[in-house]
Parts: sequence; C-alpha cells; structure tokens
Amino acid sequence: MQSVRPPYMSGEEEFNAYNAVSPLANGYCHDTAAILGSSNLDLLSPLLALGHEDAFPVVRAFFTHLFKEYRMVGDLQRPNCSLVLTHAGLSAAVKEALLRFFFEDMKIARCVFKLFTVVSLY
Repeated sequence: MQSVRPPYMSGEEEFNAYNAVSPLANGYCHDTAAILGSSNLDLLSPLLALGHEDAFPVVRAFFTHLFKEYRMVGDLQRPNCSLVLTHAGLSAAVKEALLRFFFEDMKIARCVFKLFTVVSLY
C-alpha cells in the first residue's frame, strides 16, 4: 500500500501541513507516531474520518477491524441482533456510505442510528 504523502515530504512539519492527512490526524495520532519514532507513519483517526465523505475507506477499515477482532460479524448477521450507532450529526452521504457498508458488505441484520445530544442541566 502506497502512502498518500508525496515523496518530497518526509518530516513532521510537512505531515502537519499536508491537506489530505492533516484533517484526519488528532493529537493522539501525532503522539503515537512520536512515541514510535517513525516519521513516515500516517496514523489517522476514524472518528475524524467520519466527518469527511472521501475518507470513508479509513472508517470502513476501522469497522472491519473491530467486527473481525471481536468476532461480531456472525452475531450481527443473526435476525435478532441490531447494531446501534450513536453519533453527533453525520452528513447524509456518510450515513449512506455506512449503511451501504453495513448491509451490503457486512450483511448485518439491523442497524439503528441514534442522534447523540448533550443536554445542559444548568
């Protein structure tokens, strides 16, 4: 798999300035790359990738990893199981891509989207 970084970019400063990767990397990603001591490692946040329609392959890889790592695929394909996702406002295009991935690729039985809201009690 080739890196999305152009060959002339090699340092941390260029990584932070690169438009295609920078919006998908948070402080945790940068800290992990610094701890591992790798300047050519692109760590991306699946949560941040949910906000970008063209970054859906990152989200797909993350969910595929979770479902296979925790052996959830068989359970989610049973008719009496539902996948419940809470979100704080996904775009319609990302929701459509998620539903297509869940139903067509993973073949899950049911999926529920719940809007997550924060209520202030003061």
